[in-house]
Amino acid sequence: MKKGRWIPLLAGLIALFVIAGIASASQASHRGNASLAGPFCVSKKTGVVRQVGLKRACHKGESRKVGFAGAAGSQGPAGAPGATGASGPQGLPGPRGDVGQQGPAGLQGAQGDQGLQGPQGDQGVPGTNGSDGADGSQGPAGTTAVYSAGGTSQTSAHIAEGTAATNVAGNGSVAFTGSAAFTSATSYVCTLTAESTGPSATNGTFIASKTSTGFTFKSTLNSTTFDYVCIGN
Repeated sequence: MKKGRWIPLLAGLIALFVIAGIASASQASHRGNASLAGPFCVSKKTGVVRQVGLKRACHKGESRKVGFAGAAGSQGPAGAPGATGASGPQGLPGPRGDVGQQGPAGLQGAQGDQGLQGPQGDQGVPGTNGSDGADGSQGPAGTTAVYSAGGTSQTSAHIAEGTAATNVAGNGSVAFTGSAAFTSATSYVCTLTAESTGPSATNGTFIASKTSTGFTFKSTLNSTTFDYVCIGN
């Protein structure tokens, strides 16, 4: 661009700013804070600026310009909060999350109350007979019921029996050992019976002496075997 053409263009811009400032001040006094918006037609040769209507075209040799907006005012005070809007519709369920890690075991709970007794069940099927058990150990020897002539029971009574023979002098003896022994010489009685088939003796047979562990007897039948039975406690 030639140097001669810079001067009119520069003068036009200066004139435009001046007019904008004057118009802005004038309109501010009549219209408040309205800004000068134009449009304007600026002569390319002389820089003269004129305002035209929105739909009016510039003359030949003019360029169309719009005005400059004024400086922004300070922000006004905040308005009162608006009313709370209505609740929106419930959203769709989200996708199922991953399974979390297993938590630690809880503490042992208190023991609950005992429940009610249930009804009696049906009788079961009889079982098969079991096999015979092993023989038990030998029990203690039983006692013999022995009574005195007056009907008194003799406790711990037992019977000792056997055979004994007399010698050539007609003397014989019996010794009791172990469980066969009696409590005393007067706690039992004995009966002797000869096994001989010979003639009956003149004086017979008698018990000479007794102890808890045996007795002696005398008979007129010498060298004869006698059976004896002793009962007592």
